[in-house]
Amino acid sequence: MIKPGGLPKASASIVVDKLYIEGGSPVTAGLMLDVNKKEQPFWLQREKDYPSFLNWVKLQPVVFYDVEERRAWLVDGASALLHLVRISLHLDINDPESAYDWVYDPSKLKDHWPGVGSRQAALQTLKSWENRALNVYIVNKHIDPNGVPVTKYSTFEERVKTILHSIEKLIDRQAQAASQDGIKISQTLDPRRDVVGFDIVDIIDPSVPIYPRIQHLNSWGHGWIDLIPTIGITALFGRGFGDLIRADEPDLICPSWRSVPVGKDYLAASISTMQMLHEKRLLRMEPGLIGGELTKKITWVTAKEASLHCKCLKRQGSNDAQTAGAECNHNPVQFLAKRWWSRTIPHGLKPVQLGSLDLEGAVIFGHTVLGLRTGERSAPKQADDDGAASTTSGEQTQLASATGSIVSKTTSITVPSVGASSQDAASVQQSLHTNKTTSEGKKKRWSRFKDWVKR
Repeated sequence: MIKPGGLPKASASIVVDKLYIEGGSPVTAGLMLDVNKKEQPFWLQREKDYPSFLNWVKLQPVVFYDVEERRAWLVDGASALLHLVRISLHLDINDPESAYDWVYDPSKLKDHWPGVGSRQAALQTLKSWENRALNVYIVNKHIDPNGVPVTKYSTFEERVKTILHSIEKLIDRQAQAASQDGIKISQTLDPRRDVVGFDIVDIIDPSVPIYPRIQHLNSWGHGWIDLIPTIGITALFGRGFGDLIRADEPDLICPSWRSVPVGKDYLAASISTMQMLHEKRLLRMEPGLIGGELTKKITWVTAKEASLHCKCLKRQGSNDAQTAGAECNHNPVQFLAKRWWSRTIPHGLKPVQLGSLDLEGAVIFGHTVLGLRTGERSAPKQADDDGAASTTSGEQTQLASATGSIVSKTTSITVPSVGASSQDAASVQQSLHTNKTTSEGKKKRWSRFKDWVKR
């Protein structure tokens, strides 16, 4: 059952727009500066017919973040739209105080399209003439001039248009926020990174004024969170999303990774969605991206050393007991590294060539620790943090929602050279200081500091 996220409103902030410098006596001179002045985006008139809207929304990425389980999924706009439509219908039909006379039958919605990928399946479901004509509730009943009873219905297409209008407004709002002039300074004392988005109930039932909501992550480092404001991705918060990306053949996957781990603030995305985002959106915004770059300052990276097999899978079918999740060395987490000026890719990591990945795959992104390079991280006992390196997986997943809104063919998590296991993390996470005593002391202090931050 999908529920509201219940997050607080985004806090107020200070925006430094102009900086004035004035010289003293005997000569007075002034200098007025516009700080971080940006080119403002503008939108040409969008077509208002149904197919044109679908063609537009399919290219708009959306992040669903479960505030209760602290995990997220990045999906394409068509899949997100279908998911929201089905959630809205489910909530409305099961509302005991509903004023509508419902006639909608979910079983009549055709959403199975053999041989079609997840993104295309969602689009096929939305554009199907049979689906668009499905009756949802009774609008009016009257008698025509010939004395024949006539019943007017609201259709599935009309519900799609309603949700689509809300998505359009939020996407434009996010794009404007991403291009705001000046330097934004938070007025809160919380140093953690945060995601700003909207409550899912505000989208499907906009009966009250909508305010941005904020979710703080248990990380200070860089990662997928940097991509959201950079390109204006819309984030939606809620509870009880289930597994929006889940295993189609779970027996082929490490037991610890058959679904996105809870409580880690990880984000999962299909390779198909990432390639669509890169080709149809990112390259248009910033032409000339190379070597794993998603933007000029954000690069998709993975650890240079990889553990190719999971020990859990090796032990399955043998006489040995299956390795417990806590003992598993498998961790297919990737990173989005943010670069500043001439700074190179963090030590121990290499860019991922997106075009070489299997379209039927998926990936899980995490965050580094305080944005430090891999070689600057602390001892192996902390390798379970979001900044841990990752290992290669040959895993099968499928994009599907808790309410069955997204249907797809089998996909596999084929993340090449996904980093080292927690077991190998010691070789990657070496101290920059050669003095052993000083290094150990700093590691202990760093460990205590991280534990204090997480409280």
